[in-house]
Amino acid sequence: MIKVAIVDDNEVFLQEMKREVESSGEFTEGMACDTYADGMEFLQTDNGAYQLVILDMQMEGIGGYGIAEKLRERDKFAVIAFVSGVVLPKPEHFRVQPYRYLIKGSDTDRMRRDIEELLQETKRR
Repeated sequence: MIKVAIVDDNEVFLQEMKREVESSGEFTEGMACDTYADGMEFLQTDNGAYQLVILDMQMEGIGGYGIAEKLRERDKFAVIAFVSGVVLPKPEHFRVQPYRYLIKGSDTDRMRRDIEELLQETKRR
């Protein structure tokens, strides 16, 4: 089973992303998508359970990069995607090997293509 986690403290965006993931043609039976509004809650729950993790870069407490660092300590193979409306990629972000960097507010078609590619890469791995 492939499991997807979306971690974002904006509840509206969190639910929009979940809908986009679950409506993707690449999201098939036997896949699951969970959401977390708090990075620490995700880290306490994860334990290597997710093959695709979509992380908001800016959240109260621990942000996406901090979560990705801790995730990489446990799992070298999970597909990680960062998502942000304001934070641009920095060289240190690539130390955790994100597969994609999504921009909040980008056009819907671009976001759908990105999600499809994320799910394809997750299946490939």
